[in-house]
Amino acid sequence: MKGFVMFLTIVAVVATLAFGGGLAKAMDTYNGTATCDERFKALDTENNGYINYGEFRAAYDGVGTRSGRPAGPSEAGKYYSVFTAMNTSGDGRLTPQQFCAWEADH
Repeated sequence: MKGFVMFLTIVAVVATLAFGGGLAKAMDTYNGTATCDERFKALDTENNGYINYGEFRAAYDGVGTRSGRPAGPSEAGKYYSVFTAMNTSGDGRLTPQQFCAWEADH
């Protein structure tokens, strides 16, 4: 799962750049100097305090797979499984606490 945490970091960098966070903030995210809350905020593109599966999946699709193509059905299923594992309340919304707790454990 450490690979997935690195993936989330890369997604956060891309989201930071895409949504106007600037290169310096994106580099902080990539270098590991960004906090978990900052990485969370980069993925919370709707700025509503949680990450829904649509935001989670959109971030993944924005980065694509190692081959450069969007996720296929089997990869999408894996990421849905990770999302549901992270969402311990089962309400379809990742809170900063859930996101950071999962990140700390993996």
